[in-house]
Amino acid sequence: MHLAYPNAKKTFTLECLFYVWAGKVFFVSLQKKAPSPKGEKLILNKSTFNFQLSTFNMQPLPLGSQDFEDLRFRNSLYVDKTKYVLDIIKQPKYMFFSRPRRMGKSLLCSTIRAVYEGKKHLFEGLYIHDKIDWENIVCPVIHVDFSLVNTKYLEEGLKLHMESLAKQFQITLEKDYKCDGIFQILLQKLSENGKKVVVIIDEYDKALNDYLDNPEKFEAHREVLRSFYGILKPYDSKLEKVFLTGVSKFGKVSVFSQLNNITDYSTYLPYATMCGYTQTELEHYFADYIADTTQKLEVSKNALLQEMKRYYNGYSFDGVTTVYNPYSVLNFFKLQKFRNYWYDTGTPTFLIKALREQKIKSFELEKIQADPVVLDMTSIEITNVIALLFQTGYLTIKQIIRKKMTEAYRLGFPNTEVKQAFSQYILSDYMQDALDLNKIKYSSPMRDALENKDFPAIQQIAQAVYASIVYQLHERKSKDSTQTKGEIEKAIDAESELMRKEMFYHALFHVLMNATGFRTESEILTNLGRIDMAVETDETLYLFEFKVNESAEIAFDQIMNKGYAEKYQTTDYEIFAVGINFSTEIRNIEALTYQKLK
Repeated sequence: MHLAYPNAKKTFTLECLFYVWAGKVFFVSLQKKAPSPKGEKLILNKSTFNFQLSTFNMQPLPLGSQDFEDLRFRNSLYVDKTKYVLDIIKQPKYMFFSRPRRMGKSLLCSTIRAVYEGKKHLFEGLYIHDKIDWENIVCPVIHVDFSLVNTKYLEEGLKLHMESLAKQFQITLEKDYKCDGIFQILLQKLSENGKKVVVIIDEYDKALNDYLDNPEKFEAHREVLRSFYGILKPYDSKLEKVFLTGVSKFGKVSVFSQLNNITDYSTYLPYATMCGYTQTELEHYFADYIADTTQKLEVSKNALLQEMKRYYNGYSFDGVTTVYNPYSVLNFFKLQKFRNYWYDTGTPTFLIKALREQKIKSFELEKIQADPVVLDMTSIEITNVIALLFQTGYLTIKQIIRKKMTEAYRLGFPNTEVKQAFSQYILSDYMQDALDLNKIKYSSPMRDALENKDFPAIQQIAQAVYASIVYQLHERKSKDSTQTKGEIEKAIDAESELMRKEMFYHALFHVLMNATGFRTESEILTNLGRIDMAVETDETLYLFEFKVNESAEIAFDQIMNKGYAEKYQTTDYEIFAVGINFSTEIRNIEALTYQKLK
């Protein structure tokens, strides 16, 4: 370790021995190789010792573990959600709770399990610790976690999982049973001594969600699950609690059709912040990490929190309170870099296909309105892409609109992380590129061009995108071996007709801007008209107007003549008006003109 004195001309090498106990670092010996200059205090030389000793004293981040017992044993940071667990214990027997992936459902299930197993010592210092009768709450717990099940071969994977549970309870299986047979034996054996059984099923729908685009596989899995979940009904009198989590509510799976008294708590207002971190929780539990990150990034606490909120907050399940995605927050504090952590490269393929089939424009997703019944709708027979986007976390509730006795939800992307990742998926799908969100071809250069107010670069990058996508659209059609020559020509004609419409160019430009991570809004109403698009960087506001087969000057004049910039005059932004004309002959940007307005 190299250390230095403030006024010394040399640095000094120190040898230190330290040990870690209870999450803190203790220095045992410190031997100095050179005497200190008189009157000088020893300080760290940051150029050679580039981390803070305070980091040693911070609780470890609970990355890589969703097991409550393991988390507490390792003294990992835990955001106390046990007041909700206490309430769950008091609720009716059958409960269902859905949230998007990586929102903390598995940790919640593990926490409930630890309570029913009577592991009081794990809850010391937490809300629930002195509020329940630990001796009488103990029950045998069957915890089925579908994230550990091989869903490609569901029946065999579930059988292996149930055999593993039987071993944990030291139950010998006398013959080779199917997965539902083992489930039944577990319920029988564990309730023999008069104790009621708790059943926790985490990610109950994973085997279905993995195959939404494969009807045959979906139906086969549904039959396996119908038989498996159907075991619960005859054992009602032997059950203390049945708690299920998942992403979607599939009404035709027997857990809901046979257990008709199961209650869906997904939109239960008191549980709106049961999963995810609130702003208060973030600032309280992660105070040390916030302080350390502000120092590392050399920004103020307020600036850091604002950017974190923009990137990772915004999930809402009541239209009022918002929460952060835990997975993204933990990864951010680990790497101390603003990146997209939440995405899963395998998830949106089916969703993007459904968006195309249902002809939903990308910018419409940012202010779409849906009935509550629609958001609860997910089955292989009626696949509503808006419901899927909501349930998987790409859309969230921005506002609940109440009219007399009815209500509707205004939906939108929760935050920059999700919006940027989803837009990059759309771009990648159009281009048929292998997706690498950290190396996407166009979003990063476009971001740089917008930040630098480099209009030639903005035009060139956008032209490259349109040229690539137009080629891929035609290439995709011509490679479809199932189509006849006439069908291919008809499909290409349909695409060409689409590309003659301003909306095609507008929607694609919106996706490209969204992919940069900057705030992008389309079709903004003013008292004199509708702004096609506004894009905000940290310092600059771009107002875009689009025309097809006219001229960039006509588009620019519309911004000026209708005073589109007036509503932004009180802001601190530099404001640029940008007119763009698209040509259907070249299927691309024909011209771009701009002027600084403020």
